[in-house]
Amino acid sequence: MKLGLALLFTLTFAIIGCRRASESARGTGATEDYVVLTEEQAKIYITPTIYNISVHNGTNAECPVSDLRDVKSPKGIVLAKVCASFLKKCILQGSCKVLVGDSFQLLHYSEKVNGEFRFSKVDESICRYSYGVHGVCVDPFYSVAADLSIYESGTVVFIPAAVGIILPDGAIHDGHFIVRDSGSKILGYGRFDFFTGYNQLDQATNPLVKLGLAWKGTHLPYYLITGDKAREVLNSRYYPSIPD
Repeated sequence: MKLGLALLFTLTFAIIGCRRASESARGTGATEDYVVLTEEQAKIYITPTIYNISVHNGTNAECPVSDLRDVKSPKGIVLAKVCASFLKKCILQGSCKVLVGDSFQLLHYSEKVNGEFRFSKVDESICRYSYGVHGVCVDPFYSVAADLSIYESGTVVFIPAAVGIILPDGAIHDGHFIVRDSGSKILGYGRFDFFTGYNQLDQATNPLVKLGLAWKGTHLPYYLITGDKAREVLNSRYYPSIPD
């Protein structure tokens, strides 16, 4: 017991002693101070954020005509017109759903052309919640974006604190997540961006927000899973696809 308390004290002191930073978390819009881990600590503890799919239904992003922006395909075809503020969300989250005429279109960031962000239509019959890296489908509450120079697509991450979380569909989480995506600011060891589909980023409806994963200061321990167990997890989530 004394050894355990001493270890806890040492670990707590080490983390608190790190430099602090202030940054807006992707998807949350909140800016708060958080502890920046050393590289060695980041190999043990996560630095999380959460992202989701923003939806433009024609009423949640009203703006003057002068503020409308074209959402274009890589070839320059106009796919939709949205407010500049909503376009920023599409770019930040990587995907967004837009009401075009009388139907919704799921759009995914594709590439930059002459400094302009371009989008492609998502084939929802293949990937219901958009694409991650290399055409892999992202999987709400089970997939993360990570630094692909450290964690390749298909890496299985286990977070004990997530075991037993009740998801919006009533399923109980087993604590395993799969790297399926990346992000320009998702860099370094333990830096994971958790995907939650269309669920809002609030504690009332999003269990990962309730767990604290929308804040970079929630440094929970994680483990990389390999071998038969990793294959079992990948198969259970139908990687690179997702369950029906």
